[in-house]
Amino acid sequence: MRERKVKLPGIEKKVSDITVVLRSFLDKFSIELSFTGESIARRGYRLEAGLAPVREPIAQAMLAVSDWKIGDTLVDPMCGSGTILIEAALVSKLNGEINRYILDESPIFHKLFPDYEFSKAVSPPPEKKTLFGFDIDPEAIRIAKENAYEAGVEDWIHFESGDVLNLKNTFGEAGHLVTNPPYGERIGKPIENLREMYFQMGRVFKNEFPGWKLTVLCGEFALLGKLGMKEHSHLPLKHANLKAKIVNYQIRSAT
Repeated sequence: MRERKVKLPGIEKKVSDITVVLRSFLDKFSIELSFTGESIARRGYRLEAGLAPVREPIAQAMLAVSDWKIGDTLVDPMCGSGTILIEAALVSKLNGEINRYILDESPIFHKLFPDYEFSKAVSPPPEKKTLFGFDIDPEAIRIAKENAYEAGVEDWIHFESGDVLNLKNTFGEAGHLVTNPPYGERIGKPIENLREMYFQMGRVFKNEFPGWKLTVLCGEFALLGKLGMKEHSHLPLKHANLKAKIVNYQIRSAT
């Protein structure tokens, strides 16, 4: 631009109007244009995150891998700050258009897609809740409730303090368990205690939830064998710069 003697544009480095992302790996690279100044995955409801939270896009990936659909019963027995359940509630409330508001405010999006119209429809809270979150830490439940309120989905989710090892199936014969249990990298050490926890957790799931689907995010693959279940499918990914995978199970009876 200097060689062409063009006036340099004013650039705001911290709060940009347009973000161009360059990604490279070996001899391949991609250039991406962001429709918003910050990551579209930051939906703005997580005022507090708690310990080792799962990020919003990974929560959506977990829901997709689990084959959960709007109206299905969904239980997160170690919900932490509630991200998985809040993302499911947003899908239910906004009929799948979870980014409609941030994109509707983007001048770049409207310039590239001038004829696109976002749905204005918002589904009402269900008469009977189908989204349930539990955590052994009462402080995590408090944070989850506040985050759900900020996201506008507090009426979609039931949060309650509870230990996964004492979980009882009061939800029905079919549903989805989707959760991000500790796996020792950021919380949950020592690893010996986690092996026993995963073993006991597998027993609870098989005894209480036969016929259900289980989806877990884990970065310590040896722990998954302690669940005592046969993997149905998995999706490898990186979570917080750690190698991890989302694993799907079809729960069968322990007998």
